[in-house]
Amino acid sequence: MTKSLETYLKKITKELFSLSQVILPDDLQSQQIVVDAVCVYVIRKKNLIEKIATSCSGDETAILLFETRKYLYREIYKLAKKRQVQLGKSVNYEGDSDFAPFYLLDIIQRVVLFLKHKTNFELNDIADILDLKEMDVIVALQTARKKLIGNMGKNLETVL
Repeated sequence: MTKSLETYLKKITKELFSLSQVILPDDLQSQQIVVDAVCVYVIRKKNLIEKIATSCSGDETAILLFETRKYLYREIYKLAKKRQVQLGKSVNYEGDSDFAPFYLLDIIQRVVLFLKHKTNFELNDIADILDLKEMDVIVALQTARKKLIGNMGKNLETVL
């Protein structure tokens, strides 16, 4: 792995962990999902890693690192969704009651809100990451915002 890629991965680790937490609010599970996603990237994207290592211009490297970031977000989304299904009802969403309105949203709605408001991804990038049409992302975003406002004041214990 190149030094620039290693530095970049260290820089975005907190961001990647946050996405995993959006889906699965368990520290250990979220950390493992990030580790798994990076491993998948290293195994499957050797050609992209080589391009980063041999890129001559800063612009080219920036584009390749952005593709890396999108790939990692996509993998974390897929892995966390699978893990959430595997864990089923054993997942504890009742940690901090301040986040109850957020965790009452569907997974896709939470992820779209996070990607739109906590990252610099454009709608087309979010659609690419989630393997959705851009219009579906817009609908999920608007629905999530409306539901989030409606969920204010509710807690998980009374709803779940």
